Amino acid sequence: MEFHDQTCLWSGTNPSRSGMPMPFETKMNRMAEDEVSSEPVREFRTSDHPGNVLQSLKQLRDTGALCDIVLAVGSREIFAHRAVLASGSQYFASIYRSDYTETHAGRIELGSLDAEGVETVVQYIYTGVLRLTLGNVHVVLAAATHLDVPHLKDYCQQFLSDNVGLGTCLSVWAVADLYDMDQLKEQARKFILDNFAKIVMTEDVLELPVERLLELLIEDALFVDKEEDLFELVVRWTKYDVVNRRAAFPRLLASIRIQLMELEYVTNNMKSEPLLTEFPECLSFADEAVLYLTRPQLSKDSPPTRLHTRPRLGTLKDVIVVCGGQSEAVLEDGSRWTIANVPALAYIIDEDRWVDLKGSPPRNPVEMFYLADTIYVANKGNPDVRRDVSTHRYRFYSYNTKMEYGARWVLPQGMEIELPGVMSTMMRGGLLTAATPQNVFLLDTLGWDSNTRAHHRTMLYFDTFTKRWHQLPNLPDDLIIGYLKPLVITVGEDLYILNGTTVFKYNRSLGWTRDSFYSLPWHDEVTVLQTWLRANYSSVHHSTLPESSGDLMDITARTRRGFPEPALEGCSVCVYKKDIYVIGGLKDYFMVDTVYKYDCKEQQWREVCKLPTPRSCAMCCYARLPYKTIMHAKEHADVVNVQVKD
Repeated sequence: MEFHDQTCLWSGTNPSRSGMPMPFETKMNRMAEDEVSSEPVREFRTSDHPGNVLQSLKQLRDTGALCDIVLAVGSREIFAHRAVLASGSQYFASIYRSDYTETHAGRIELGSLDAEGVETVVQYIYTGVLRLTLGNVHVVLAAATHLDVPHLKDYCQQFLSDNVGLGTCLSVWAVADLYDMDQLKEQARKFILDNFAKIVMTEDVLELPVERLLELLIEDALFVDKEEDLFELVVRWTKYDVVNRRAAFPRLLASIRIQLMELEYVTNNMKSEPLLTEFPECLSFADEAVLYLTRPQLSKDSPPTRLHTRPRLGTLKDVIVVCGGQSEAVLEDGSRWTIANVPALAYIIDEDRWVDLKGSPPRNPVEMFYLADTIYVANKGNPDVRRDVSTHRYRFYSYNTKMEYGARWVLPQGMEIELPGVMSTMMRGGLLTAATPQNVFLLDTLGWDSNTRAHHRTMLYFDTFTKRWHQLPNLPDDLIIGYLKPLVITVGEDLYILNGTTVFKYNRSLGWTRDSFYSLPWHDEVTVLQTWLRANYSSVHHSTLPESSGDLMDITARTRRGFPEPALEGCSVCVYKKDIYVIGGLKDYFMVDTVYKYDCKEQQWREVCKLPTPRSCAMCCYARLPYKTIMHAKEHADVVNVQVKD
């Protein structure tokens, strides 16, 4: 029987169910299981335990304790623990899971990497902390990519993306291409194209490989002041390593749009370059460009096949921008309608045509100037009249020509200000501005009271760095604002207010000083120009004045002599180089559409073009707009918003 019982037990038969007595050992096991299952269970965790373990492992590594692997990087040896490296790097994990010799050698050669980069990556594996600088990001990225450490490549890409600038964009572009970072590569490339006018003058651009430089030169969206700068870049780049780069000169020259250069530059500068004379095909490029520039009609009928005749999208074009004012339309019955809210126009000087600027300009502009690729228009809101005090609100709208989604009118942060005024029976004067790269100066001359002869004068400046307005201290008490506008200009960082025959100068160090016109070397020229502008109810800004007093002398000596319309008033006046443009205005109470130009070289006035529609009392300034901004612009301005009937 016992033998039979054991046989049944071995065969898996349950003795208790068969009615047979349960063996003693089985019974004891059942009792133990019941006791365990009835006991309370609780799990304890230390939240900082993983960090503490890593910290302890780092301390062991810092002291060299229990290190079982050496990373040889050049002449430097980096000690670590195999288990830690394998847990943080796919590269080390694959080595230790394989039959590679390095698995048992205890030493791994990483001679292709930089020791600082490898050490930074190992520190990150132990601590989870990564410290990146512009000095180490490239070697860290190389080590992180080779060692296949999760997230490190993304961190490096984010750091480089946040630090794309004039000094880093070329190297970031190359690194992004090397490591297949497509988004970063496109960001750096766009920055280079948009800022190439500044990059072209740096030394970093001379380090570019020929293929990368060629890729930029053939780009249609390259922002550059003029093609002459690109030719000089190619010459500098070639001479930087003339032995190895001479053969690439013809390829690079073929990518430059020589026919867009000035004829004088091509004949006097370009054709005399020694590098050009070494290659017959390069001389033929120059000769064909000269033919195109000297015989434009022949070139138009039979355009050159090897030359690009269209400007680059980023080429800066000289334009005169007209904003605000009023226009009028003549109906079939001969009646005239006054038009308000007219669009902003741009006159492309070298193409002799008018185009609309994209977007709706601010209404009621009172001042306008151009600074750092941006056109600023001061807009005056309606006064807020409270008792005997009125508040004048000004908004400085900007037309940024290099915005990512196209140029448009916007209100920048901080460019809005309210100024107290004086209730008056007659409001005269207005808002006068001048600007330097750091500051925008504002002189508010509103608040002239004809009864008390009282003036409210406010002088402020807007810091373009801090984006805040500040009061200019101690405005001279004898600065009298009468019925005629003073002239507000800047020379360098100094501010000048020219009122009649008196000059008020502001310097940060010296403060305000007062002097006479006749103490200035250019007083006669300024007086003539100021008189001319006052006669037309116009003002002049820093962007419309020539930089040197010699230019000013040439312009103003004969401005009044021979002007075709001496009775013209309410016109817009703008200075471009040494020429004066007088745009629109009123004649015998009717608006005119004529644009006159004083040609300084020929020393005479002439009519240059017609406005799309008559206009008067508008603001204008000289500016430089990218070709892409005006390439597809409408050539005829539409008039809208009929408001007042004559």
